[in-house]
Amino acid sequence: MWSLIIRLVVTAILSSLFLFTLDQTIVADVQPNIIAEFGSINKLPWLSVSFLLGTASTNLLWGRIYSQFNPKWIYMLCVAMFEIGSTVCGAAPNMNALIIGRALGGLGGGGMDLGVMLMLSLFMTPLERPKYIGIIGVIFGFGTVLRPVIGGAFSILYTQNRSLNGFQKRSHAFALQSPTKHRTYFNLAKFLDTYSQ
Repeated sequence: MWSLIIRLVVTAILSSLFLFTLDQTIVADVQPNIIAEFGSINKLPWLSVSFLLGTASTNLLWGRIYSQFNPKWIYMLCVAMFEIGSTVCGAAPNMNALIIGRALGGLGGGGMDLGVMLMLSLFMTPLERPKYIGIIGVIFGFGTVLRPVIGGAFSILYTQNRSLNGFQKRSHAFALQSPTKHRTYFNLAKFLDTYSQ
């Protein structure tokens, strides 16, 4: 039974990594639809850049937050941010809202990416870690290869990733135990203050 739970949790965690990999540059395949809908061709480069900028600009912050707070709940926060960003993109009335949604998705996606690696390294034995780190590489490879195909399909049927989001979020929400120590919120906030240190 425990083996089945671990497999479901790992599958859910890796599915979020697959979605993050797809979302990095998936807008390249739907650019004609975006231009037809919003018409702002001069803002088009910001769609890809905003996601990657949100991801890259917060990596150090996410690492620091993961080291001090419960990784499970921080990961869930990142998944929620990623999904909110995707929802904003889906409901965007104009190009500016779409760019903001992509940036928010990038913020959450960067934390998800870091959280996947952290949780797999924390909750797996040292003998299992290389296998799962290798699987992370395979997921990135599949995401990169399948990105154009899935991006084209999403331009036609855009609701399919919502069911995958729901699976990956619900299946591991309460299955992982946190290895972090109990600390006061004041000490945690003080640790995150990088300017006064």
